[in-house]
Amino acid sequence: MKSAEIIINIPNGFHARPIAEFIALAKEYKSHVELQYMDRKANGRSILSMLALRVPDGGKMKITVEGEDEDIAFDALCQLLKTYNE
Repeated sequence: MKSAEIIINIPNGFHARPIAEFIALAKEYKSHVELQYMDRKANGRSILSMLALRVPDGGKMKITVEGEDEDIAFDALCQLLKTYNE
């Protein structure tokens, strides 16, 4: 299992467009992906649960990846989240 906390720097928060991009990438891997913001958790393949996180600009979100391809999935998903911060 791999996990990290990432600060989301997206002007409108972690909204539908970046969530859809995240889900598309997560579905390329077999590992289970979970996101957490405050006390709320979401399946990394579910747009509804991810939208319910309501991560604002500047919010600290935890990503956890577990499974047979967790290393490559974790690196790719974290890299995607970091591109929003550039």
